[in-house]
Amino acid sequence: MIPGEQIEQITNQVGDVKISMFGSESDTPFTFGRGEGVDEGSMDTDRWIPEKDRPRCEEIFAELEPNADNKISGAAARSAMVKSKLPNHVLAKIWKLSDYDKDGLLGIEEFCLANHLINIVKKGHDLPGELPEHLIPPSLRPNVDRNGTSD
Repeated sequence: MIPGEQIEQITNQVGDVKISMFGSESDTPFTFGRGEGVDEGSMDTDRWIPEKDRPRCEEIFAELEPNADNKISGAAARSAMVKSKLPNHVLAKIWKLSDYDKDGLLGIEEFCLANHLINIVKKGHDLPGELPEHLIPPSLRPNVDRNGTSD
């Protein structure tokens, strides 16, 4: 770890642009940590990042016997999530972030999101306090109707 005063020494002023090898106040793709952890996929507006693992998630989801609305219960989700061996308080936070519509059930997109968040934690990254906009399941976004088309 580099102490704060050394970070300040590394930061240089070049014209009107402040450059730092540890990121800056500006939101650029070159900011330190950009595109990692929960921020992964934030700059790719055409792709919902948890979708990359959807085939694997669909297999697990089907084994959890979704109901007629194609959702799984909290108990079923729990049985899959505890296999991650993450502490219960972390899994509880993942549940709160993943059950985006707060109905106590997970649809396939919410389940993919939960698995994505589990993987983020397992890679050593922190969870956000609230779900970033780029991770909201596409079918649950305010500007998308139930058929997946924009309003």
